[in-house]
Amino acid sequence: MEKNKVEVFEQEELDLYKLFTKLWKYKFFIITFTLISSLLSLGISLNLPNIYTSSAVLAPEKSGNNNFSQYSGLAGMAGISLPTETDLSTEAIGRIQSYDFFLSQIIPHINFEDLMAVKTWDYETNTLNYDKKIFNAEEKKWVRNNKNAKPTSQEAYIVYKDIMTVSEDIKTKFVTLSIDHKSPYIAEKWVSLIIKSINDNMRSREKDLIIKSTAFLEQQLKKVNYEGVKKSISNLQEDQIKQLMTVEAKEDYVFKIIDSPYAPELKSRPKRLQICIIGFVVGLVISIFLSIIYSDIKRRIN
Repeated sequence: MEKNKVEVFEQEELDLYKLFTKLWKYKFFIITFTLISSLLSLGISLNLPNIYTSSAVLAPEKSGNNNFSQYSGLAGMAGISLPTETDLSTEAIGRIQSYDFFLSQIIPHINFEDLMAVKTWDYETNTLNYDKKIFNAEEKKWVRNNKNAKPTSQEAYIVYKDIMTVSEDIKTKFVTLSIDHKSPYIAEKWVSLIIKSINDNMRSREKDLIIKSTAFLEQQLKKVNYEGVKKSISNLQEDQIKQLMTVEAKEDYVFKIIDSPYAPELKSRPKRLQICIIGFVVGLVISIFLSIIYSDIKRRIN
């Protein structure tokens, strides 16, 4: 057995030596091909624009919806669904990702070209350079070569979903919201915009809900003749007024900012060194593979 092991080891050494000898014959091809691949990856990495990521860490606020449990039955009779405290954060995350929220809360407050046509950002002058094939910055005109020169809201929504990330930590329940953009200042601005918009939007919806509930209880109060029931309804109305005051006064209605967004000084991508290393490794592997195949074909032909 020891003899067999020695023979196998010697055979492996011999095979490796033959392989190395074979590749050495094509060393100039391997070096050239790897060098070209490395230069191409370097060129690609240098031509990729810098992307900056601005993030915010948010904590779900307690909305005080537990007061609604007292009159959820009456609200149900009116066809009104009262949200629970635990559902508020989940609902807000879903709304941030929705097309309706993007259409009503984001598009009216941003420059459309900043989302769809930015090519690069100038660090020294803090100015945006737009893709001339898409948007003419001097004339403020869209120039895409198709029927609809200006991108549609659905096209913009696809880009929005691509640059926006929102996630919730299962343990802490903290929510992380981030935006990727070629300009760090726009990334910071849009993260702040989303936070303010979702808080305002959810507060407005809650306010409308309380107003509808109050109107329903007012109608029921006129129909009831029993003093005990009237007193109960009056107490519910008082609770709703308190709830309305809380909703109006609470600025951070859904999310409270734990870590504010800021304009990052360092880019998040591209990782140019990684791209160059990958280009080098890929070029080396492909050149070795091609050399072995060519050597094998040449040997068979001979």
